[in-house]
Amino acid sequence: VEFMSSRFVRIAVVIATLGGAGFVLGAPAAPLAPAAPLAPLKLVAHYDLSITVDANRNSEAAARVKAVKGTMSLLGGSVSAGTIDDVVSISETAYTITSSGKAKRILAALLGGDTLARRSEGAVGGGYLASQKFSEARGSKRRLAVNTDYSKRTATYFKNGGQTKVEAVNHRIADSASMPYLFLRQPLP
Repeated sequence: VEFMSSRFVRIAVVIATLGGAGFVLGAPAAPLAPAAPLAPLKLVAHYDLSITVDANRNSEAAARVKAVKGTMSLLGGSVSAGTIDDVVSISETAYTITSSGKAKRILAALLGGDTLARRSEGAVGGGYLASQKFSEARGSKRRLAVNTDYSKRTATYFKNGGQTKVEAVNHRIADSASMPYLFLRQPLP
C-alpha cells in the first residue's frame, strides 16, 4: 500500500508504520560539528495522502486488506486517504517539526483513529538533523515517544506515558517526522 506520492515521504510513512515509533539509524553518533552560520529557516508543507492498491502484487492477503482491495477497485484503484501538515523550523543549532494529520474514513478504519500528531526536536550540525525528542499520537489511544541522549548514547522509548525500553545508540537518529526534511541545506548531488 502506497500512502504518498513523494518518495521521501513514502519512506517515512513505511518506517512509521513498521518501525513502531518510527526511528531509523543514520550517521555515527559523534558530537555534531559546528557548521557555518545559516539564517533560520521556517517552512510549512502540506501533503495529500492517497492509497493505491495493486491487487496483482499480493495475491495472499488478510481478509481486511482483501476487502479494501475490492472497494478500491470499485473506486478506480486510488482514493484520497487524508492530509498531513508540517511546520518546520530550523536554526543554526536546533530544529523543531510539528506535524498534524487527518485521515479520511478508509485510512482511519485501518489505523484505528483519524488524527495524527507528531513533534520532533533535535540538534542541527555538520549537515545533519539529529533527533533528540520525538512524540507521536494516533487518535486518542496510541501515544509513542522516544528521548535520545547522545552524551549517554541511549534512546529511551515510551508508550502511553510508560517507559518500555532503553537501547544503546551508536548512530544519529532520524525519526519519521524529520525524514522528509533531511535533505534541507544539503549540497546538490
